[in-house]
Amino acid sequence: MDKREFLVKSGLAAVGIAAAPFARAASTTVNVGISLAMSGHVAAIGNNVWKGLSLYSDLHKDSLPAGVHIDTLLRDDKGSPDDIKRIVQELVIRNKVTLLGGVALTPQAMAVAPVVTQAKIPLMVMNASTSSVTRKSPYIVRVSHTNWQTSYTLGVWAGGHGYKRVYTMVADYAAGLDSKEAFAAGFKKAGGEIAGSVQTPITTADYLPYMAKVKESGADALYIFINAGHINAAVSAFADSGLKKAGMKLIGPGDVSLDDELAHMSTSAVGMITAGG
Repeated sequence: MDKREFLVKSGLAAVGIAAAPFARAASTTVNVGISLAMSGHVAAIGNNVWKGLSLYSDLHKDSLPAGVHIDTLLRDDKGSPDDIKRIVQELVIRNKVTLLGGVALTPQAMAVAPVVTQAKIPLMVMNASTSSVTRKSPYIVRVSHTNWQTSYTLGVWAGGHGYKRVYTMVADYAAGLDSKEAFAAGFKKAGGEIAGSVQTPITTADYLPYMAKVKESGADALYIFINAGHINAAVSAFADSGLKKAGMKLIGPGDVSLDDELAHMSTSAVGMITAGG
């Protein structure tokens, strides 16, 4: 199952779960609030989750309990922590939602955790993968994955497949740092050595300056965790710097090889190794 299919399927459960408590109710409308990045640099994630929800709703609209109607309220948060916090507050106060879902990025999950805790409304996180997300509120459940499931496993794999020294380059925020830590733990357990590491600004689109440090390290491979929307720039910089031609391998979690991203990548992506749901 590829990353796109995984994201789609992770969004399927929300509508059915929301309807369950009202199985014997008569003429009941259940409001489900969904906040996703439908535009902006991580729109690929939001759009795939929404496609899954829409598909499930269409397929099962005639299977709801008698008298129960689901009103799914989609809001575009553009991947912004400030926007999603405001949106969730509005969904809770104005729309009286029974269930919340969505959340593309970890900073967004952290921003809304206090809101759902105070409101006592369940939130289904459908992507944000930093391990600590579900510990921020007893009302948060995640239906996607954690960075440790993908990055730690990739580290163990790399150490067992001939890689001796790996340089890590990750976006400088919670998910990137979590991913780096997970990969390093798995790689070191398998006998590998981290040749160096760098954290890049989450908003940068210029990765070429960072490749000089990678080249100087003499690493066998470069591990990257870059957000959707900037992946192609990082992959192109890897090739343009001559690292690919020199024989260095590019590896990372499945987040860096989303189907929607691959469709717009140049041939620089050929040979990249990723692991994920």
